[in-house]
Amino acid sequence: DPSYAREYFDAKVQPGYYDKTIEMIQRGDPFGVYRDDNPFSMFVRIAYNNIKVAFLTVLYGITFGIGTFTLMWQNGFMLGCFQYIFFSQGLGWQSVLVIWIHGTIEISSIVIAGCAGFVMGKSLLFPGTYSRRQSFLLGSKDAVKIALALIPFFFIAAFFESYVTHLMSDTFAKNSTD
Repeated sequence: DPSYAREYFDAKVQPGYYDKTIEMIQRGDPFGVYRDDNPFSMFVRIAYNNIKVAFLTVLYGITFGIGTFTLMWQNGFMLGCFQYIFFSQGLGWQSVLVIWIHGTIEISSIVIAGCAGFVMGKSLLFPGTYSRRQSFLLGSKDAVKIALALIPFFFIAAFFESYVTHLMSDTFAKNSTD
């Protein structure tokens, strides 16, 4: 249902985002969103956001994993709707080339953060031979170690998104106007 992606973005992401993306595609600048800022400020904003999302994904494990699952579902759905926009406009494979150069690292790291959230949730649900408190402390310690280990990957992904994807989006914009 093509209207679903529009409704989803308007309700969950940013009102008008879907229409703005379609407008940019029709203007011949489909990846112009990657040129909104200078690359360094974009790098800082993206790294901060991705680290925040990862830590929330881990922290929501305290809800027995339900919050982690919900956040993972919402982010996966948002990503699917975003890719739908490009595929529906005949730019699917170009979007894969531009977006997934950084997205492979970014999304894999978010998935691993989700696993860390499930480690925390599992420690609450299934304490084994430990008391629930001991199990939670051990599970939380492991989850935090995993989350901290992901930080360098978010910096790498943010670098690729801010600089490499930025340059690739310029190339696609130039090629679509030629």
